[in-house]
Amino acid sequence: MLNTKVIWLSHVLDTNTPLFAGQKGIEITPEKSICKGDSCNTVKLTLSNHAGTHVDAPKHFLKNGETIDAYSAQDWVFQCPQLLKVKCRQADIIDSSFLQGIESLDSNMDLLFFKTGYEQYRQEEIYWSRSPGFSPELADFLHKKFPKLKAVGMDCLSLTSFCHRELGREAHKAFLSKGLRIFEDVSLQEFNNNVLLVVALPLRFVAGDGAPCTLIGWIEEVE
Repeated sequence: MLNTKVIWLSHVLDTNTPLFAGQKGIEITPEKSICKGDSCNTVKLTLSNHAGTHVDAPKHFLKNGETIDAYSAQDWVFQCPQLLKVKCRQADIIDSSFLQGIESLDSNMDLLFFKTGYEQYRQEEIYWSRSPGFSPELADFLHKKFPKLKAVGMDCLSLTSFCHRELGREAHKAFLSKGLRIFEDVSLQEFNNNVLLVVALPLRFVAGDGAPCTLIGWIEEVE
């Protein structure tokens, strides 16, 4: 009998959420409080649109690229998500030579997650300072091999390694110019290619080049 379970693929935002280059700046400030006599509880959020689990739209690095609000609702539903485990060391640049096992993935995949294992370092400095990055050439390789691919994601802070920032900028341009959205700082601990469907829910605002994003996945459970 086939059952399904819904899992989170995004992290909870808080003031300790790691940001690129070790930046700070997320604030969650109480505005109204029932305990202080107000009629309700509210908070004010201050954060970058690229904080926490988020998605980069083409506008992030391309002058005339698509913005978050330009996509239809269907564009955020991924019906053939796949995961590839990548063995890498600190500050490695992941290119096609790292993709062992890619031949076994479904050729119809529309979303590819890279599981590097760096999620385990998320509360350590190494997560932003020494995480791996991705090669620009990988965008063309994936685009040709998987023509239905719409997005990629990873369990490290960014497509860009802080140790290779200029290369990371070129990688962003390469992926986004192929129409591949980029999900960064994703939680993949429960994802082992048993996910049937992924829905991404970005914060929609006018002309957004990227946005914090909630991702959920449906896991196949066999009894």
